Amino acid sequence: MPESAPSREKLLQVERTILAALCGANRADGNALQELNSHAWQSPEHEIVFAAIRKFQDHGHGPILEFLRAEATRRGFPELDWAEFVPKPVSDGELAGLMEELRRTPREES
Repeated sequence: MPESAPSREKLLQVERTILAALCGANRADGNALQELNSHAWQSPEHEIVFAAIRKFQDHGHGPILEFLRAEATRRGFPELDWAEFVPKPVSDGELAGLMEELRRTPREES
């Protein structure tokens, strides 16, 4: 299918945007976190960032990016491009829209 490459790129972009939004939240939306627990992340880096965000929500304090960098390094990803995850505060409505877009974006078959 010729659409699979653009669909994967679109999915990666939506994931990055959601992760950046979660980094920008004081406390991430519990419903979004719950839904993302079962999400099949399209890159190992995104999965690591999400796991670190979850851990920050439960145990973190201080600047989130410092916490995420340390957590990613502990998990074997010391060289992540953190520019992709600069916190981007979004409204609840914007996050809901991003989550809907994630649900609608086609995934490649394995």
